[in-house]
Amino acid sequence: MKIKQNKIVLVVVLLIGVAICGFLFNESQSIDKRCEGLGKAFLEENKDQVSGGDIKFFYSKRLDTCIKQQIDETGNSYSLCDVERNYIKKEMKDSICGMIFHCDEGGIDSIILEKVEEYGGKVAFEDIASYMDNGEGGEPKVIKASDRKYSKEECKSSFNKKKEAIK
Repeated sequence: MKIKQNKIVLVVVLLIGVAICGFLFNESQSIDKRCEGLGKAFLEENKDQVSGGDIKFFYSKRLDTCIKQQIDETGNSYSLCDVERNYIKKEMKDSICGMIFHCDEGGIDSIILEKVEEYGGKVAFEDIASYMDNGEGGEPKVIKASDRKYSKEECKSSFNKKKEAIK
């Protein structure tokens, strides 16, 4: 009798777990769809300023915002940008999105997540060196271009590392 009750309890627990996983999966899909819709509007609104490469949009749970991912392997350019501006706050009229990461042959600009969070996302008027580096603790490209050219493999690797950190 107890074995039969334990089996019933186990089946009920498993069904509840499957239902919760299904709900979370559907919620995640709807957030990504919202980001895709926001992305289409963003591209239309900024078509003169955004071009080149493969552009995709996704939701970052870590940053709680929609991210534009832009990869131009031919031009060796990889970037991640906060288009919703929930993480990196919009403080200036001329900035169309909050740059999280950019790498090209001239170097890397990569925000330091913990530092941006200390500023509450309001970094436009802060010293760039206080919240951005080259992904390895050195100066970002925006301050000092690299003494060497970054290869496509180096940019892609750094890009993937940052993308994983913001998921």
